[in-house]
Amino acid sequence: MAKQNKDVTRRNSKGQTLETFLKSYDPDRYPKPSVTTDIVVFTIQNKEVGNRRMRNQKELQVLLVKRRDHPYIGQWALPGGFLEMNEGLLESAKRELQEETNVQDVYLEQLYTFGEALDRDPRMRVISVAYMALIGKGKQRIVASDDAEDAKWFSIKRKENWRRLDETSDRFEVQRLEKSTTYELISDDGEMIAFELLKKIERRGATQEKEITSLSEEGLAFDHHEILDYALERIASKAEYTPIVFNLMPERFTLSDLQQVYEVILNQPLYAANFRRKIAHMVEETGSYEENTQRRPARYYKYKFNWNSWE
Repeated sequence: MAKQNKDVTRRNSKGQTLETFLKSYDPDRYPKPSVTTDIVVFTIQNKEVGNRRMRNQKELQVLLVKRRDHPYIGQWALPGGFLEMNEGLLESAKRELQEETNVQDVYLEQLYTFGEALDRDPRMRVISVAYMALIGKGKQRIVASDDAEDAKWFSIKRKENWRRLDETSDRFEVQRLEKSTTYELISDDGEMIAFELLKKIERRGATQEKEITSLSEEGLAFDHHEILDYALERIASKAEYTPIVFNLMPERFTLSDLQQVYEVILNQPLYAANFRRKIAHMVEETGSYEENTQRRPARYYKYKFNWNSWE
């Protein structure tokens, strides 16, 4: 409190106190960028295979909205919009998500701030603060409204190819890598969005820098393909050391179903024995088994809330 009183009475080089300084200050002295919040919402879709002897396949899905107006009219994008002057960032993200998709009362985690590209929005200088949410499929009724013409879940299929641009033998030397990722986003009714990202990565010891380029004319609006790509990297990284994946699981699940969800998030197959050993301390048996199946019934497990991360 003493420091605050000192700041109030202290005078600057023009002899102004804080009160007189604020009265004469011109808020338009510096140009202001606009701020938006964009939200990446993931869920898991059960894809039926039509054979009761086989397990349903899991697909990772993202929620997209179709833009009703310019710019990118008619193109698919992440839910989001402009920050209002009387609200905080998280409040803005929750409001925009509810207004455009009807999704509400979900936990949002701040992802990253996107603003390096000066032309990421053709209207003006816009900085976007991105958020991420993981929800169960069917727990929210998706309804497009506000400036969204439509809202749908899209399954995410991606293929990654890595290429080393130079050979290094010492981990402290500079490593230059190139990663191309081909995306196919397919809605439940068969609509598809396809694009390709090229990522150049330069590693210097423990640090790294990235440069992302879109190789496709079409795709998601603005730079939302980059935001989606970043969110997928974040969820894959957190899946390695946190229980974030369980936000996508029902209360009861089989270990095979849990493994499939990990595989679609990490985008790679896992050895069942290694996987079960790794997550054994995070789950516990429920005492119940699968029913109405022609295969051997599997045990149901549930998330162990008091699991010890140091085990």
